[in-house]
Amino acid sequence: MIELEATTDPAGRSALLAEAQTIISEDYVNGYLFELAVATVAKADVRGLWVNQPTAAVDLTVVSWAD
Repeated sequence: MIELEATTDPAGRSALLAEAQTIISEDYVNGYLFELAVATVAKADVRGLWVNQPTAAVDLTVVSWAD
């Protein structure tokens, strides 16, 4: 994790994160998965909203109006 914090290269960060996930999956028996079910109500012309939220944050970076 110290090396990950010091790495700015996206490909290098992805490789380090993949290595961390492998270590966690091999060292620990239990893996907890969670996806917050959220009923989203929006105008039909809005595109990019999540059906369910993998995090408690509301990510609007890809939301747009339909043409």
